[in-house]
Amino acid sequence: MDEKRADGPPYPVGAIANYMLDRGTSKHVSVTHLKLQKLVYMAYGWATTYFEVPLFNSRIEAWEDGPVVPDLWHEFKPFGDKPIKDGRSFEFDVETGERRIPVVPPNDARTHEVLDLAWDLYGTDPAWKLAGRTHGPGTPWTETQKKAPGSVIKHSIIATHFHSLLQEWMSADEYEEYEAILDTISADEMAEVQAEAAIRSITSE
Repeated sequence: MDEKRADGPPYPVGAIANYMLDRGTSKHVSVTHLKLQKLVYMAYGWATTYFEVPLFNSRIEAWEDGPVVPDLWHEFKPFGDKPIKDGRSFEFDVETGERRIPVVPPNDARTHEVLDLAWDLYGTDPAWKLAGRTHGPGTPWTETQKKAPGSVIKHSIIATHFHSLLQEWMSADEYEEYEAILDTISADEMAEVQAEAAIRSITSE
């Protein structure tokens, strides 16, 4: 099982949000608060196929508008439905009182691969299209909403859903091989396997 390392998850959720905002800036793609919530959720979901620990420890709740990370909601609420241009997530050092911008370290190739995958799959999609993906039948948000609206979406439910997506995108033989070598292949090899499966799925839609 993966354990917390100096260069691995879980990270502050703000580090994941800042990655998505930075990618939006570099690609000249607008990212609103709603879209940011969707991208961070998608990254969390795909990370369950990479790691046995959560990508971040902040709660994900089943709100009326979809999966929401309350920690991010409170921070980015002032932006409303406008694109987040210069805004970034901050955290405070309780010992020094300093404010800093959390990021995923450049040397954590494995986490960067899953974040790249999430952006490449969904980064250019408008928020309404991403909502269609998170609100569909059988999704973790839908199942949680049925039982307890507004409650925490469990990590285990999200992990099961995204592993099922990966299994759907791969052939049975590919998925069996992937599960067998998950802990031994490099980040680049893992990303290549998942990207190929994702591309096949998207081009077949």
